[in-house]
Amino acid sequence: MATQPSATLSLPAVLRKTSDRLPVCPAVFGRLIELLGSADSTCDDLAKVIALDPILASEILRVVNSVRFAGGSSVTSVEHAVLRLGFQEVNAIALAMQAKGIFKGGQWTAFNSAIWKHSVRTAALCALMAARQRTGSADLLFTAGLLHDIGKLVLYAYDHAYEAWAHPEQLYGKGLVSEELARFRTEHSVVGAELLRGWRFSAQLVKLVETHHDLPPGAQPLFELLAHTDALAHQLPWEMGEHAEASHLAVDPALLSRMNLTPEMCCDLLRMATQRVELFGGH
Repeated sequence: MATQPSATLSLPAVLRKTSDRLPVCPAVFGRLIELLGSADSTCDDLAKVIALDPILASEILRVVNSVRFAGGSSVTSVEHAVLRLGFQEVNAIALAMQAKGIFKGGQWTAFNSAIWKHSVRTAALCALMAARQRTGSADLLFTAGLLHDIGKLVLYAYDHAYEAWAHPEQLYGKGLVSEELARFRTEHSVVGAELLRGWRFSAQLVKLVETHHDLPPGAQPLFELLAHTDALAHQLPWEMGEHAEASHLAVDPALLSRMNLTPEMCCDLLRMATQRVELFGGH
């Protein structure tokens, strides 16, 4: 069960100590989150927000003119790029770019890079799993996948020694949470949820982040999907990419059963996710 910070290390104290070393939620990213949560949002709305950020706009144009999407004449306006790519594809690319800016913070260290790589992989898998299960929440789960480990950045800013034992390729899941509780009397999902709550993200998104290692009794399928996909992202052979085969997998059979996946389905997911991760700059 998620443990609240002890009196010796309060969560507000952690956030206060690290506030000058954490990024402020970018205005463009915040607006994209608002559009994501609105059923009335249109491609035109999205294009107007993207146009506020020259770097983001240029990246969208680069993607739409890439080999994967190019068809006919080159696209030179954000509005046309959004129409050609579609709302969900542009939204995913834009969110990934903005989130990467948050993960970078003041500098781009090897630890930031490792956390980002796992996060964007989880996000890509979340969106694919949501589409497969027809949850109707692919965008929400994509964002939750991107941000589920953001609390690790806070703990890293609080104590740089965190990097030495919390690398996502070495320690993750319940093992990492146990170590965090022993050292900090709190854990990254609780810290991340508090940060997002302060940034006024939706209550559902905050709860998804807060419980991805501690599913509440009778958890909704959305919460299970994020928790299980996070675990799957740690176990897949990403280095094989689009060439992965069932024989390459070393995924926990119990996890596959919970997700209703076969090894062959996993390989298909990995191949599709690898393509999306490359678009998001997470390779």
